[in-house]
Amino acid sequence: MNPENNREKLLLMWHIYTSFLSIVKKLDKPVNKSEDGLTPMQSMVVTTMLLSPKSQTMLVCIAKTLGTTKQNINRILPILERKGYIIKTDLNRKRSIRHEVTEAGRAALIEYVEKNTPDMTGIFDNMTVNEMNTLYELLRKLNIYESFDYLNFTNDVSQYFDEQMPELCDKIVDQYELDNQQSITA
Repeated sequence: MNPENNREKLLLMWHIYTSFLSIVKKLDKPVNKSEDGLTPMQSMVVTTMLLSPKSQTMLVCIAKTLGTTKQNINRILPILERKGYIIKTDLNRKRSIRHEVTEAGRAALIEYVEKNTPDMTGIFDNMTVNEMNTLYELLRKLNIYESFDYLNFTNDVSQYFDEQMPELCDKIVDQYELDNQQSITA
């Protein structure tokens, strides 16, 4: 590859990277968060715990699944405990304490999803399904950079919500369709 192509490729990488930083900043705000509600990262931790076998709800396993540091998860878990969204289990094993999501935690996750879905769908309103699939596949490739493929995790999230919370999924889809109909007639 000639140096001019390398320069163009490097500049394009910087444009993409800075665009990601801007998007992450927009997405990582507690949209419509109530006083006791979840932040985006807290919702991901609760979701991970709901999807993980009980043997993998330790701090290190949660961090690995989410592609973040143990220190980051170690700051989030006590907050979730204080809010009553998770409890510690296996307290007799000091180095491998596991956690379990409480009913209050499940309810907070449902509230978070309901309140944040309109903002999430707004982000993707101007994209076709093909464009979203392409974006998803490209993001998966970027996630593999950290040697963990999130495809199975994201598929598990979709399956969990579809099977365990079908009423929530139906409610969200109905609201999305209503919003789309209203925007077409406006």
